[in-house]
Amino acid sequence: TVEAYIYRPQFKSKFALLSEGDIDINGNSTTIAGSNGAVHSNGDVTQTGGPTVEEGASATGSCGGSDCSSGASEEFVPVIEPSDYEQYADYIFNDDGTIDQNVSGTITTGVEGNAISPKFSHNAQGWSVGNSATIGTDVPNQAFFYFKDDFKAASIGSAGTPWEITLVVEKSIAWTGSADITNWNADSDHTPDIQNLFLVAGNGIKISGLNQDTQGLIACKDQFNIQGGANIEGYFIGNNLTTDDNVVNGTESAAKGGITITYNGDLLAPVLSDKVTVL
Repeated sequence: TVEAYIYRPQFKSKFALLSEGDIDINGNSTTIAGSNGAVHSNGDVTQTGGPTVEEGASATGSCGGSDCSSGASEEFVPVIEPSDYEQYADYIFNDDGTIDQNVSGTITTGVEGNAISPKFSHNAQGWSVGNSATIGTDVPNQAFFYFKDDFKAASIGSAGTPWEITLVVEKSIAWTGSADITNWNADSDHTPDIQNLFLVAGNGIKISGLNQDTQGLIACKDQFNIQGGANIEGYFIGNNLTTDDNVVNGTESAAKGGITITYNGDLLAPVLSDKVTVL
């Protein structure tokens, strides 16, 4: 008798930045660090302004800048599908302006949009949260938020009191001011791979001022464009899929503006790897 055990592990990226589309790393204060502090694109990579990429960059297409390899083999880029994680949410913001809540196991559906906070509003452009909301009072803190429409924010949180959230959005995430946010990953009800989710979008993610140091996975099905002074322990994924998103124009993802991404190859994602082993 011969028995074969097939093992397919959960996905861990080999790269701090991984995308099906083009990637630009921009600015001499932007750093990609760690033992897996590398960049890969199944398109092109550009390095503008002298950024630091400790483990080098590779691209299936062209690769510009120091320690950059062109013509590399394509890499597997998993698709993080937002709807897979709706079940874990504490608050579900529906596209009709109502909210479903799961608070301590008590589920309330169809709550009016501003019932949990007057700072949340919904219109034809999607959901938004107002400026200068007091964390824990004006908006719930230490929670998993799920939005079925676009999500927009300006400045929220502060250096001393960041907004601790997991944010999963079926459409786009756009942050125009200071994003003093950290990943809410201390919920023991969730497995480590779910806790690792930080920002997930079905379209694009654009943040102009990500300022708080945190940990986790940032993933989108279109492009990401993220800048700020934050130190992020984890990795970014962009799928460069064709959508109706206009948050990140064009087909290029970017990390810039002094952001530091440190990745040591140790962060599980809640999807399966493309590697299968017969034991």
